[in-house]
Formats: sequence, structure tokens, C-alpha cells
Amino acid sequence: MQTFDTYEYRCQGRRPATYAALGLGMALTYVNHATDAPVLAWALVSVFVAVVLRILAVNRAAGLRLGHGQLEVFDGTARRSVALARICGADIDRGMCRLHLVGGAHLALPRAALPPARRLAQELRLCGIPVQFGTASAARLAPAHR
Repeated sequence: MQTFDTYEYRCQGRRPATYAALGLGMALTYVNHATDAPVLAWALVSVFVAVVLRILAVNRAAGLRLGHGQLEVFDGTARRSVALARICGADIDRGMCRLHLVGGAHLALPRAALPPARRLAQELRLCGIPVQFGTASAARLAPAHR
């Protein structure tokens, strides 16, 4: 039996760039107020600040958790779980990951839930899952199933 730590990757709406955008919006609001800016400038800044506040309020999260014999993926609305024993390989290509399952089925992981490709490949390999970069056929990965 192979043991390993749990790996978790999470991306959410509340991150430093979003708070920086809120700061920029507040600064632009102050400039508009101090300079008696035209209505169009107020409208544009108001829409910008409203969008940023919505992102912060909703705080949509996506990510994956790899450990304890399971791969869990969540993307804000759905949560899926696959036993590691059912995964016989993975293709990682252009920000996408496609898992090849025992029995010939495939599962595409949501882009928003994926960590950087090299890190994802490293973690999958630590779990004993063969990883191919670029498009690989299920036939090449089939012999690797456990």
C-alpha cells in the first residue's frame, strides 16, 4: 500500500489581485469625486467597482484534492470524486487534464480547478498514475492500469 500526503489546490475569487482591483476602483471613485468628473466616468467606475464587489461577495472557488485514495474536483457548483484505483492514466495538454479510467471511460477535469500543469503531473505521478503531456491515446495508457 502506498502512502502519501494530501495535496490540495484551490483558486478563489478572494485573492490579492481582486483586492488590488477594489483599491483601484476606490481610488478612481475618489478622483471622480475630487475632479467633478462627467457622468460617463462615474458610470464606468461604478460598474467596475460593482463587478469587483460581486467577485468578492460570491467568492467562487474551484480546485482539487488528491489523497486518501481519492481525487476530488470541485468547481463552484459541482463536486466529483474518483477513486485513484480507477484512474489508469492522464493526459495534460494546454491547460486541460483528461483522466483515463479503467474500463475505457474518460473524465475531463474543469480548467478552473487545475493547478499548474507541471505540479499536477508531479502529484499524479506520486500517486502512481502515468501522465502524458500532449494528446495521448487511451490505448497507450491502457497497459498501465493497476
